Amino acid sequence: MKQKTIPLYDLSGDWLDMGRQLGGLVGDDIRSFNNRYFSDPCNPMRFGSPANLEKYVQRIGAELPDYSPPAHRFITGLADGAKLPVEQVLMQGILPELTHISSDRDWPGPAGGCTACCIDPAHSLTGRALIGQCWDFNLDIPNWFVAKLCPPAPCPQMLIVGIGAFFCCCGINKLGMGVTFTSSGHLPNIAPAVGIPLVALLTEALCCENYYEAMDTIFGPKKAGAFNILLADGYTKIALIEAAGNRVDMIEDEPILVCPNHYQHPGMVLSTNQDLNPADPPAREFARSSLARAERLRSLLKNKPAIGVDYLKQCLADHENLPLSICAHEQGTILHFRTQGAMILEPALKTIHFNPGPPCQGEFETFTL
Repeated sequence: MKQKTIPLYDLSGDWLDMGRQLGGLVGDDIRSFNNRYFSDPCNPMRFGSPANLEKYVQRIGAELPDYSPPAHRFITGLADGAKLPVEQVLMQGILPELTHISSDRDWPGPAGGCTACCIDPAHSLTGRALIGQCWDFNLDIPNWFVAKLCPPAPCPQMLIVGIGAFFCCCGINKLGMGVTFTSSGHLPNIAPAVGIPLVALLTEALCCENYYEAMDTIFGPKKAGAFNILLADGYTKIALIEAAGNRVDMIEDEPILVCPNHYQHPGMVLSTNQDLNPADPPAREFARSSLARAERLRSLLKNKPAIGVDYLKQCLADHENLPLSICAHEQGTILHFRTQGAMILEPALKTIHFNPGPPCQGEFETFTL
């Protein structure tokens, strides 16, 4: 059932305090999700063996204070506010990495099928960069929320979109930076490593003062997962950063960037042995969906000389190639992906437009920092 309202939370103080405040507000959602997907007897069918899962979470937790002190303190506070052990909160916070945990049956399993794009200022109707995204998943996710964070200096204020303990799916900051991601590295599956998880990496990028500092932050540490990140400065630069562990490649000098769930940089395709024509039927559906969504969104955007928010909303609601469409629907599919949220970021205006469900239904609500 589509979420009817989107709460907006104002959080302030140090990272521990802000995490504790959010934990008190979304603790029920965190507990409900964990009880369903991490504690029930079907857990091994979703995320591999409990022993391997717990060991991986513990290793990430041990390294997180060094990788990202803000994210470590925020998650510690989140656990305190939700009245849960830190490992239980971290387990949900690194959900994008856990979709890569191998089990005896990789397909079908939990995974993300998002479609995202970034338009540079020269191709935007307003002369400002835009980021658009459909967030697709094949599990029932916690309720969405939007949070304004006022962290300690020198970190700028930021506006983030989150679900449960995965508190930063995308966001913008006061200095006009915007960032989001899509899952990748499933064709074939790239197992997660011990490194900085996505939720921490996105948070660290939003703590940066400019595009180049954010780029260095994303490129620097070893990554825990495999993913595509879209980074935008509201008035100047945009980039698509593709990563898997220590390998990072970038596509920067294009006016329109589209990223679904496969790699596009030749170096990343080669290094991961990406196979976009797998024999296994679920994996083949995943590859077909990713390719079709990218081709369709790219064609919609390239055929429009100046792209505005309203047109981008139409693109995100597109049903060409249904059910493997940009606005995804699960009927008749193997993996049961469906669009569970859609968002448009205007970093220069410090604004996020958000729809907590498929963009073909309901309205976008606007949040401004």
